[in-house]
Amino acid sequence: RHWTSYWDCVVVDAEKPLFFEDGTILRKVDTITGALSLGRHLGPIKRGEIYSGGSCEVVSRLLGARGSDVLYVGDHIFGDILKSKKIRGWRTCLIIPELAMELKVWTDKRQLFDNLTRIEIALSDIYRHLDSSTNQTPDTSHISHSLRTVVHEP
Repeated sequence: RHWTSYWDCVVVDAEKPLFFEDGTILRKVDTITGALSLGRHLGPIKRGEIYSGGSCEVVSRLLGARGSDVLYVGDHIFGDILKSKKIRGWRTCLIIPELAMELKVWTDKRQLFDNLTRIEIALSDIYRHLDSSTNQTPDTSHISHSLRTVVHEP
C-alpha cells in the first residue's frame, strides 16, 4: 500500500511560517516527475494527490475540514506542532527522526542500562536510612568499583 493512501491530503513544501499566515501558491505535484503544476490549484483536493505550498486556511477550506478534523504531521515542535495546534486547533503528530538512533542504542546497550540501574538502586539503598544527623560517610567503594567496571565494558 502506497504511503499517500493513508491520508486524504498530503501537502509538502509548506514554507512555514508562511503556511500559517498568508501562505504561498498551492500547486499539485506530479508524483512521477516531481514538477509542480502551473498556476494556483483551486480545488477540489483529490485523495492520493500531493500538493505543494498553500496555507492552512486554503487547505482547510478545500478539504472542508476544521479543527480536530485535521491531523498535521511535522518534525519541528514549534514551527509545526505548536503552531498548528494553537492557530488551527489541529491534531498533531511529531516525527522525531533522531528517535530511531536512540531506540537502537537503548536496545543494543540494554544490558549496560540495566547494570547502571542496579548500581543506582544499590547506592540509594546505602543512603536511604541516613539523615542529617549522621556523621559517618558510608562505604561506597564497592559501588564505585561496580560503576567503573560497567562504564568501561566494551
